[in-house]
Amino acid sequence: MFLSKVYRKFLQIKPSFGFYSFLIIYTAFTLVVYNYTFWSKNIAAVKFNKITDFTFFLSYIFVLFAIHLIAFLVFFNKFTTKSIAIFLLIANSFASYFITVYGVMIDHSMITNVFQTDINEATDLLNVKLVLYIVLFGIVPSVMVLRTKIIYKTVLKEILYRVVIILVLLAVSLVLVFSQYRQISTFIRTTNDNFNYLVPRSYLNAFFKVTKKHFATEKVLVRIANDLTVNSKKETLVVLIVGETARKANFSLYGYSQETNPLLKKDDIFVLKNVTSCGTSTAVSLPCMFSHLGREQFVNNNTNYEFIPSLLARNGVNVLYKDNNFGGCKGTCSEVESVEINGTGDDEKFCFGGDCVDGILLEGVEEYIQSKNGNTLVILHQNGSHGPKYNKRYPKSFEKFTPVCDNSDLSQCSQQELINAYNNTILYTDYIVHTIIEMVKKTKKNAVVIYVSDHGESLGENNLYLHGFPYKFAPSEQKEIPFIVWFSDSFKKERNITEKCLNAKDSYSHDNLFHSLLGAFNAKTEIYDKNLDITNQCQ
Repeated sequence: MFLSKVYRKFLQIKPSFGFYSFLIIYTAFTLVVYNYTFWSKNIAAVKFNKITDFTFFLSYIFVLFAIHLIAFLVFFNKFTTKSIAIFLLIANSFASYFITVYGVMIDHSMITNVFQTDINEATDLLNVKLVLYIVLFGIVPSVMVLRTKIIYKTVLKEILYRVVIILVLLAVSLVLVFSQYRQISTFIRTTNDNFNYLVPRSYLNAFFKVTKKHFATEKVLVRIANDLTVNSKKETLVVLIVGETARKANFSLYGYSQETNPLLKKDDIFVLKNVTSCGTSTAVSLPCMFSHLGREQFVNNNTNYEFIPSLLARNGVNVLYKDNNFGGCKGTCSEVESVEINGTGDDEKFCFGGDCVDGILLEGVEEYIQSKNGNTLVILHQNGSHGPKYNKRYPKSFEKFTPVCDNSDLSQCSQQELINAYNNTILYTDYIVHTIIEMVKKTKKNAVVIYVSDHGESLGENNLYLHGFPYKFAPSEQKEIPFIVWFSDSFKKERNITEKCLNAKDSYSHDNLFHSLLGAFNAKTEIYDKNLDITNQCQ
């Protein structure tokens, strides 16, 4: 009854404003309501020891207000005001939620992730808090905008007023900036990263960057390594398991206090130290690790180069790509034999609640590798430890660490519950990788099994969650990954591989994968770099 009365009262509200009064209120509402994180970080960066610190920050606020108001004056008019205003309110509410709740920074890689998120991944992020947030800060303000009567002036007066207001705002802003240029310029340089939290600037800027890159990309596939030859002395089998969101910090193989790798620790494996990912999201890391460019070149690349699965396949290697990842293979499997489960399937043994655990990747693999003659590459792309619903990534029988977080609203769980659920995903990955190794052993083939994660994950450290932070600002938890290798006895003997020489190198990265796959098949080409080939470190 009370809610219905409130609802009826709300519907009776029909405010009326002049166009410029509306824009001033709208601008202030945007900067205040959606930008808690941005303002808190900037306030923390000012010492406020002197009166000039206060006057400087007030000037900073005015300049930001003026910039937003000028932008709205340019794009809002009698025909566009309400539609653009409502679109931004809804978008602002989503952006503000993820910035505030998960501590994410919104840049072009984060927007790329949004575009490549499928329905299952998006569903995992749904929770009551998100819905309430969108209703309160997106839908309710939008309804108010719809019900507001905006009074416009005549066309000539409209143009004159806009020009005068814009000139005044620019003039005052320039005076404030130049009168405090040294302090403002220094402050902006030192806090420039905070603009990735400023709504709507952050997501609009990122969107335009992604769009620009998309249309600038050459769509024609550029073949690489046309001089490549595969000269394996023996038929070689390589199984590559691409992990999802698995961070090194929670692998007991890397010294973690909880036993998350009980099976792999008994296997004759090599654990590579100090390994970093190419990116902090699958959208960046997966194509990058299969590219010949290496991280530094890949992140600035606009050319559609061929990936190594395709390169090996067209040079006589049997290639199978099995994908259980929500985000798909990001184009890396487009030219090879592939099975795309993408987190959903109808196998009741592995699939429940709209998701499939990674055990489904094992189905049919042994038969495939037993049936193939010649060099063979099998790629298994996990859903692994994908959050926020970590408890959906493993069968109940692997829930060793309890109690677990079973809520996509991570603030409703203690950090230990979150870590427990995450650790269970690593325990299950331990089983998956161990099972593959046992499977490959049975073949008696010259073989290599590689497990490497695409990126890591934040589990509440410094109040950060999930992944996808801009790389240069991302914490180590999102960049430091496990890289584990098993070699058959025949392969080790052929390459003289020992732990001492493998770990004599200070660090590894995703850059090593492309060249290691070439090296495993003894492939020769000008773009092959033996220094990046882990199978060549002991030669």
